[in-house]
Amino acid sequence: MRPAHVWADDLTGAAEFARLWQASTGRDVHVRLGRPGASPPPEGMDADTVWDLDVRHHDDTAARDAVTALLAGPTPVATPFLKLDSRLRGPVRAYLAALLTSGRPVVLCPANPALGRLTVAGRHGDADDAATEPVTLTELGSGLAHRHLGRAEYDELPGLLSGPDPILLTADVSTTADLDRLAAACVGHPRAVFAGSAAFLGALARTPSEPEADAGTPVATSTAPAGHPPKAPGTAAPGLGATGPVTVRSLLAVLGTGEPISRVQVEALSSRDPVTQIVLPTEGTDRDAVAAAVHRARAGLARGEHVVLTLPSTAAGAAARRDRAGMASLAAACAATLAGAPPEVGLFLSGGHTARLVLEQLGLRDLRTTPSAVETVAQLYAPDGRTIWTKPGSYGGPSDLLDLLEPTRLLPLP
Repeated sequence: MRPAHVWADDLTGAAEFARLWQASTGRDVHVRLGRPGASPPPEGMDADTVWDLDVRHHDDTAARDAVTALLAGPTPVATPFLKLDSRLRGPVRAYLAALLTSGRPVVLCPANPALGRLTVAGRHGDADDAATEPVTLTELGSGLAHRHLGRAEYDELPGLLSGPDPILLTADVSTTADLDRLAAACVGHPRAVFAGSAAFLGALARTPSEPEADAGTPVATSTAPAGHPPKAPGTAAPGLGATGPVTVRSLLAVLGTGEPISRVQVEALSSRDPVTQIVLPTEGTDRDAVAAAVHRARAGLARGEHVVLTLPSTAAGAAARRDRAGMASLAAACAATLAGAPPEVGLFLSGGHTARLVLEQLGLRDLRTTPSAVETVAQLYAPDGRTIWTKPGSYGGPSDLLDLLEPTRLLPLP
C-alpha cells in the first residue's frame, strides 16, 4: 500500500520517514521545507519528496486551514499520509477535522511499538514513561464521527472504509505484527486518508498492494511524470549535492529539546571527545547572549572541538520546549556560527521546531537523504555537502552521538 503524497507536521518527522523509505528502496528521497505548490522544485530535480509542513506548533485554526488547503489543491490528491508525532503532540484534532472535511475516511495510527508507544484499550501512550499521561482516543475524536477497533476487529476496517460517510478510524496496536495486520486491512481503499507515526507509514509501504490499485506509485510525492522510470539508487539530482556528503571532522549540535536522553548522548560524547557546551537564555532573543555564544562556538570549532548549543536544563517542561524565543536564539547562534565554516562541520539537530528554524536561518529548504549509521537518526546533506543529522528529542540511546561520529577525526578548522 503506497500513499502517493507524504506530508509531515514537523521537520524531524519528515526526515524520519525519508530515512526509512530511502533505506528500504535505495531511491533518492528529498526533504523539502514548505508545501507542495508553494514553490517550484529546483530545476532538474527528479526525486521522491517528503514535505515538512511545519504546523506542529500552529494554533488549531492555522493548522486546520493548512491541511484543508492541501487537500483541496488544484486537483484532489490521491492517498495522502500525514506524519504526526507518535505521542500525539500538536493540534492533532484540528488535523483530523480537516482531513475529514475532504469527505474521505481517515485511519489514524500513532503507534510505534519499537519505541514502546502503544495504543491499548483506546488509550495511546508511552509504555516506558509512566509520567506522561496517555491520550484517550475517544476524547481526541470527540465531536467527530469516530470508531475505535480492538486488535481482534481489524477485519471490520475494509467495510468501514467503504462506507458512504467520512469517519475517523483508530485501532489498538501493541506490536509490529499488529501494525502489519492493520496496514494489510487498508489495501484496496484509495479513497482513504492515513495519518500517524512513521512506523505506520512504514507498515503501509511494505504491505503488498493490489496491482491495479497503485502499481508503480511512489511512496512519497514525486516530481517525475507518470511512467517515468525510477532512478538508480544513489544518483543525485543536478545541483543538489551531486558530489555527495563531505567527511565530517567536527560537530555543531543544537538541542531544542528538554528530553533527558539528548543530554545523556552529549555527556557520552564528551567522555571521549572535547566538547564545548553553550547554554543560551530562554528569555527572548538576547543579541548579546547570542553574540557571546557565537564567539565561544567558533573558538571551540577552531580548536577542533565539538560544540553543543542548548537551552537551560530547567527548560525541560512542555511549555519551555515550545518557547519560540529560546529556539530562535539557538537557531540564530547556529547560523552565525556556521557562517564561513567549511562543510566538514556537521550539524546535529534535535527537536523538530528548532531544526526547522535552523535550516530556515541557513536558507536550506531542500535536503537529500543518505543512509545513517544510527537507526533513530536521519542523515541528510545540503547542496554544499554538509551533513545534517536530525532526530526527535526523545529518540535513541546513550551512545547515538558516539556511534554517528565513530569514524570522525577531530581537526581544527583552517
